[in-house]
Amino acid sequence: MTAGATYVPIATVVGGNGPEVTFTSIPSTYTDLVLISNINTSYTCAVGIYFNNAPTSIYSVTYLTGNGSSAASGRMTSQVTYEPIGTAITVPTSTQSNVITQIMNYSNTTTYKTSLSRINYPSSATGASVGLWQSTSAINQITISTLNGSSYWTANSNFTLYGIAAA
Repeated sequence: MTAGATYVPIATVVGGNGPEVTFTSIPSTYTDLVLISNINTSYTCAVGIYFNNAPTSIYSVTYLTGNGSSAASGRMTSQVTYEPIGTAITVPTSTQSNVITQIMNYSNTTTYKTSLSRINYPSSATGASVGLWQSTSAINQITISTLNGSSYWTANSNFTLYGIAAA
């Protein structure tokens, strides 16, 4: 990201009774995007992100997780969604968790899109990951999914998308 960058709020979506939240009509006027997700789910589940309503097998992720007594790492390719921390940790039920995802060069139409995520599950685990969306399309829509048909975002989940503008 650019030195002296400024976070500009684009939109906030509040969860509740659904397995997905979606940001649409994302303007292409920023250098990067930052998605702050404060999440709580009805059932334990993994978290997935996909772009431009394209849940196709063109995502990959490399992740590192830890819980205070052990660590794990891994890589997944040809995924239908980008899972911020892979399948190594899942969001525990009724535990407010935080995911910060940075999406670089989201409006560039000549390169694949890279994202970095950090996730914190209080009293359970923490992790980091790098994701790759193998598309040169500009990102104009982001969907965050519980990746479990039985699970949904509870009403106290909220998602805020910021644009990064050069100062």
